[in-house]
Parts: sequence; C-alpha cells; structure tokens
Amino acid sequence: MKLSMHGAAPTRRLWSRPTWLLNHLAGSGRRVLGNQVGPAFERNKYGILAALADGGAASQSVLSSRTGQDRGDLVAMLDKLEAEGLVARQPDPSDRRNKRVEMTEQGRSELKRLDKLVAEAQDILLAPLTQDERAEFLRLMKSLLIHHENYQEPD
Repeated sequence: MKLSMHGAAPTRRLWSRPTWLLNHLAGSGRRVLGNQVGPAFERNKYGILAALADGGAASQSVLSSRTGQDRGDLVAMLDKLEAEGLVARQPDPSDRRNKRVEMTEQGRSELKRLDKLVAEAQDILLAPLTQDERAEFLRLMKSLLIHHENYQEPD
C-alpha cells in the first residue's frame, strides 16, 4: 500500500532534512491508523487504555506522566472514556481529593480490539523495513525522544 502524496517529488534540501521527513512520516502514520482503525481513531484514547493495562490503575497525575499527555487534555479524554464505559474514576483511598482511574472490562475489550488494529497498522507503515531495520528504527526514535523530551524507558 503506497502512501504517496500524489507523486510528490521533494527537493534534495527537503529530502535531507530529518524534521521534514519525520513530519511527513507522522502524517503517513496517521493516515495508516485512520485507514486501519477508522477515521474516529483517537491516539489519546489508545494511549490511556494502554497505560492502564500496562501499569494498572493510577491517579490522573500519574496517568498524565505515563502517557505524556497534558493534564487538561487527559481529563477531557477521561470524561469521554468514562461516558463510554471504558474507564471508571474513584476517589483515591490514600488521598480522597485525587481520583484514581481504572480500566473497566469494556475498556479491556476495546483495548484488545485496538491492539490488533494498531499492530496491523504498524506492519503496513513499516512494510518496507526488515525486522532488524524495524528494531533499529525504534531504537533510534526512542533515543531521540529520551534526548529531546526527557522520556524514560519503561521498566
């Protein structure tokens, strides 16, 4: 599946700029996800569900850190996910002023469905790369995120 920009032919200057390439590759990734998962795909929704599955129930503050989402954006998405029955917020037993977010059974089912579709989208996006190239590409992207965004590798 080609993801061309209708035969675009970037100049050498653009073709040699990592920022230009990353921007366009991110667009390709969004298109692939949209085609695979559907136009209503919300990466923040997926990120929250994945973070809850991987790290367990958490406060909204911890969840913001796990997902790299702004707290205001996170709260808005949690409102939506709670209305859809995918998460539940309860008072935190250690500090009742805080809310603890838990994934519901319906949320686990939705994540399982999304995981399959996202994995298929990853395979489509990375189709031209060998398994070794994919691993190296991921390693390099992680290295850049750690350097520029102060991300930490998960345990």
